Amino acid sequence: MKTVKIITIFFIFFQTPSFLIFSVQAETPRKEKDIIQHRHLEKESFAVAENLFKKSKYDQALVQYKNHIKYFPEGDFVENAVFQSGEIYRLRKNYFTAIRYYQLLKKINIKTDLYNESEYKIALCYLQSGHYENALLKLESIYSKPHDGRRKWDILFLMGKTFEGMQDKRAAFKKYMLSMLIAQDIERKEKSEQRIVEMIQHELNLDDLVNLAE
Repeated sequence: MKTVKIITIFFIFFQTPSFLIFSVQAETPRKEKDIIQHRHLEKESFAVAENLFKKSKYDQALVQYKNHIKYFPEGDFVENAVFQSGEIYRLRKNYFTAIRYYQLLKKINIKTDLYNESEYKIALCYLQSGHYENALLKLESIYSKPHDGRRKWDILFLMGKTFEGMQDKRAAFKKYMLSMLIAQDIERKEKSEQRIVEMIQHELNLDDLVNLAE
């Protein structure tokens, strides 16, 4: 009887692990396959949305972006999907819904270029919706952070437009002048110069020009 017990214990102790090892080895390839398939579906999902966006099929693109966010919330493209959803709402002039989407990026990751771009787009939404004080506050906030020369030009030029909306032509003129001075390419410099000339010819009076020259 004792011999039978020993044989039974030997069988359980030495045979069971080999079964478990086989089970794990069989399961691992399945998991890897599922991960690869999931990533493929994720890429395909985002690519479909991007293709619709590029074709200006915004209604369909927005549905696809939202589905992507729903089904791949931890994926590599979720930030882009959120940002692009904001872009569609901005292009539709639904500015405050756009702002809500841009602000979501702050909760996802503030250390990306896309987050910095979303901050600029929030300011643009405020400007385009006529909320000039909010636009100016946002622009001043993002201007104080490190940027390359081109983005600094974008911010300064947008500040000029914001001050124009606030009917402060002198402040607008100064921002356009600064944007011209820091412009790193001909296109941006010419755009600044054109707006400066237009203001001198049509919007600024003699007192404004004397004040600005001092």
